[in-house]
Amino acid sequence: MKPQHTTTENRKHKDSLFVDYFSKDRDWKQHFLSLYNALHHTNLQVENTKLERVNLEQVLYMDYYNDIAIMVNDQFILMIEHQSTTNPNMPLRLLEYISRIYGNKIDSKTKFSNQLIPLAKPEFIVFYTGKENIPPETYLYLSDAFKLNHDQNSEVTLDQKLQAFYHYL
Repeated sequence: MKPQHTTTENRKHKDSLFVDYFSKDRDWKQHFLSLYNALHHTNLQVENTKLERVNLEQVLYMDYYNDIAIMVNDQFILMIEHQSTTNPNMPLRLLEYISRIYGNKIDSKTKFSNQLIPLAKPEFIVFYTGKENIPPETYLYLSDAFKLNHDQNSEVTLDQKLQAFYHYL
């Protein structure tokens, strides 16, 4: 039986405006590139940048729904989540999302070949707008969730870095 955890998430808050503006709107590519350029200090233009939406659709994965996942020039997958409550489990959630996205993009037989499969580099970002006063730029790590005994070798072989931008109301 799974342990029951209480959640303080704000179910009334809708992130649809955020998602629509950066990934579904008629001009989503321009909006997304403006955000991408601001985050990466680049000047990519819509005309010469390949953008592909790679979101998990709620229809296919009822429990796995992510806000924005865009592949940029077949090299990066930028995954962006918008939250109105803090969630220290975001690295775990985003690990699940990126695993499913890679699984959807790669033929399962290819995974058993002796050729290395080139993967688009994932980048994970959370925008938080809520009431908790948190430093504006924070990093969350998957390894923070690992149960480590101080007597054991504490080397972590799997980790994920998530950049979070917090703005409290």
